[in-house]
Amino acid sequence: MKKCLFIVPYFGKLPNTFPMFLKSCYKNQDFNWLIITDDTTDYDYPENVTRIQMNFNDIVDLFEKKLGMKIVLDTPMKLCDFKPIFGMAFEEYLSDYKFWGNCDLDIVLGQLNNFITNEMLETYDKIFELGHLILYRNLKEVNYLFKQKINGIYWYKKVFKTDKICGFDETWENDQNINTIFLNNGKKVFRKSFALDISTIPTKFNEIKYNPQKMLFKLEEEPQSKFLCVWERGKIRRYFLNQDENIEFKEYLYIHYQDRKMTLDPLFYNSYKIKIIPEYIGPLEVDKLTPQNFNKVKKFKPNISTIKHYIHYFLNKKVYYG
Repeated sequence: MKKCLFIVPYFGKLPNTFPMFLKSCYKNQDFNWLIITDDTTDYDYPENVTRIQMNFNDIVDLFEKKLGMKIVLDTPMKLCDFKPIFGMAFEEYLSDYKFWGNCDLDIVLGQLNNFITNEMLETYDKIFELGHLILYRNLKEVNYLFKQKINGIYWYKKVFKTDKICGFDETWENDQNINTIFLNNGKKVFRKSFALDISTIPTKFNEIKYNPQKMLFKLEEEPQSKFLCVWERGKIRRYFLNQDENIEFKEYLYIHYQDRKMTLDPLFYNSYKIKIIPEYIGPLEVDKLTPQNFNKVKKFKPNISTIKHYIHYFLNKKVYYG
């Protein structure tokens, strides 16, 4: 059997960074993706990524048919609350897979096999708990677990009957979510995150850490100039200078750049070393990072959305980390 099929509905124009997402999928041949979209743009889809043409009303009808109930799903943004039902709704595509999953498109994948091990796949029913990338064991009992009562209440019915985004798919800032249902039903959940999760604070590219006990993110207040994120032959690495001014790196499962409006340099297509910085994705300008050239590599390339981003979050006195 194949490892996992990621199911990704997206309606409207696909992000301008989508070609980079596809390039990172290509480097993960043990995994497959199903992109369900109404965007007819002719992207160069790798063989492990399949596009299904569907409009938004079609997916609403599909969910209502599979659930046997009327739902409130007026905008694509609300789709996040429906991620836990993908295993039921798209079960016809899953017969060859041990796991199914969901992921967002504002990510660049690293080498998934370096983190999602065979031991994890044999041990856990659910892997990860933040909505930008989650895997579920492909069993009917697991795929329908979202229907279980908690304290006599069907959470999914409440969530699917409101236009409010409830965060039903992840643990952030609430406990009335699919993760709690799994834990309450004795399922094994792998809770540690291997993602490089980036703060949404404008002009910075700092890592945030999630605390599952407090259901909150902690901002790592480190100057962005100390770090450089690079996608390198399928791996996500974050390089930095240590106290001795030597270069070190940490590898991640993927980078989540939080729906930023990134500029994608067309030259990325033929590059095997691609830097990911605020607000830019493009070729790394040096063949090899050294202590001598590390500080000379540009680590910030603002665009007009940087200013808009700043105004949106700071004039409204709101800082959203997760």
